[in-house]
Amino acid sequence: MTAFLKDAAMIAAQDYRAGRLDRRAMLKIAALAGVARATLGLTRPARAGSEIVVANWGGDAVDAYAESWGVPFTEQTGIDVVIDGAGPLEGKIKAMVDEENVIWDVTDNDLFSGLGLGRQGYLEPVDYSIVDKNKVRPGYWNDHSICDYNYSFVLAYNADAFDGKEPTSWADLLDLDTFPGKRTTFKYGMGGIEPFAMASGVDPAKLYPLDVPRAVAAAQSISDNMIYWGSGAESQQLFLDGEVTMGAIWHTRASVLERDTGGRIKWLWTDGLFCPAAWLIPKGAPNIEGAQRWLASTQDPLQQIEQLKRLGNGPANPEGSAMLVDDPDLSRLDPGFEANFVQQVPVDSEYYSYEFDNVLTAWLDGIAAG
Repeated sequence: MTAFLKDAAMIAAQDYRAGRLDRRAMLKIAALAGVARATLGLTRPARAGSEIVVANWGGDAVDAYAESWGVPFTEQTGIDVVIDGAGPLEGKIKAMVDEENVIWDVTDNDLFSGLGLGRQGYLEPVDYSIVDKNKVRPGYWNDHSICDYNYSFVLAYNADAFDGKEPTSWADLLDLDTFPGKRTTFKYGMGGIEPFAMASGVDPAKLYPLDVPRAVAAAQSISDNMIYWGSGAESQQLFLDGEVTMGAIWHTRASVLERDTGGRIKWLWTDGLFCPAAWLIPKGAPNIEGAQRWLASTQDPLQQIEQLKRLGNGPANPEGSAMLVDDPDLSRLDPGFEANFVQQVPVDSEYYSYEFDNVLTAWLDGIAAG
């Protein structure tokens, strides 16, 4: 099926170049097929001042970004916005810059990617005469990136599975007698490792640098009861199918599970891992000025609240979270709302900007051996 979709995208690219298909339709097809625009030969003019292309991770986020952030931006600036959902992996950004064929103006990544890629010379600096560094939490901006929203890994559990008992911390992941059933955590590094480090007894205040062998040993100690997830949809389905009773998943999926199960699946903010996502501008982006203005425009707290409503992404601008004080139904879903934030452990983006690949390799090797 993947090969077929890619071939269909190649045919669509031919139609686009022949004028039989418009740009927006072409980008949607490329995103659905999971094909990068460069693969299809869809290069852009060196100066495309009337348009910016924002790369995100696809799915519902394509329409949410276009409507919540794109429409206001175009109204303010007259610049059209195309959301490319192909997924701005670090490797793709590097390849575009190295090949001098940059087709994205802004990308949606983690803050640690901004730190790492910035040091390596793959990003444009953020223009803080246009973008307001005071509209994010202290430390959530740097020379080459700035937080655009927050998300968390939280402890989710099936409240009907434990005879009225409910877990209170990550340590309960390892207590199969009191809380029977299989566990789950993220397979690919950050957010999957930390819960097992804390479950093993690491003080949350001293979580970094990570003791990966200790976290691996904790996961291996219940290896027969472990299932690792690789996508948000997969983590959600594991709970819906009853394959797991407890685990570390994104707060967005936890809230959907709670809603869809009528409260049977619950979650805790306690020692959740608080993570900042960030906007990046690849080096040599076709419309750098437009990209800087995009970063500034998306700092509007009302636009960020709309992202929370649509996707569960927590406002990067603390003013947005503060506006939710009289909305308990929405504030309880925001990882950055003060009552939720103070319970959590902020991820160390600086640490991951240097160590992500090493940590991931050690973790994958360890759980594979378990």
